[in-house]
Amino acid sequence: MRGLILDFDGLIIDSETLTAKVAMQIVGERGGTSQLSDWAALFGPVGPEVHEAWARTLKEILGDDADPEEFNALLNERRRPLTDELQPLPGVLDVMAAARDKGWKVGLATGHQGTPLINTLERLDLRDRFDAIVHTREVARPKPAPDIFLETARRLQVGSNQCLVLEDSLAGYEAAKAAGMSIVVCPCEVTSYATFPQGAKLVESLVEVDLDDYM
Repeated sequence: MRGLILDFDGLIIDSETLTAKVAMQIVGERGGTSQLSDWAALFGPVGPEVHEAWARTLKEILGDDADPEEFNALLNERRRPLTDELQPLPGVLDVMAAARDKGWKVGLATGHQGTPLINTLERLDLRDRFDAIVHTREVARPKPAPDIFLETARRLQVGSNQCLVLEDSLAGYEAAKAAGMSIVVCPCEVTSYATFPQGAKLVESLVEVDLDDYM
């Protein structure tokens, strides 16, 4: 039995680049200047450290007057209706269908969670296409620790060395690598500014992924 495990944000839908661009717009309204590359490292990891990293980035761009709580509230308000319009990225549905055709189990391992995740999956008609859905709060350590991928493999009842992970971020790559899984990295626009290790398998689109290469 083989397993295909997908990340969500930045891999299935490009909510990460959307978030970065909304952030750029907000700081621009406050007199700051930023580029997508300034935000790249903030996507992938989950947890308190990420909130601290966002606060540091805001301070670097806007100075000591930056208010992370006010910024985050406005960011969430503006991006929510835009996120509701996002559709699956090219190749997502095809690679999931190919996995099904080959008899592979399909899992989702994501920092996205709760009702917003389920609502989005249902809107995209994806919820029932996963054999297991695991979010960060269900494991002890977030990415780049391997916990979420190991738990997803456990629920799929597939060995770690029989899993192929599709990720967009450096933290996701490191987590899957630590879990002993094969990995294909398909960076979204913002995470493409991250520096991935030499030898990492990178593609520009999931359309390029052929599961026969991982049988």
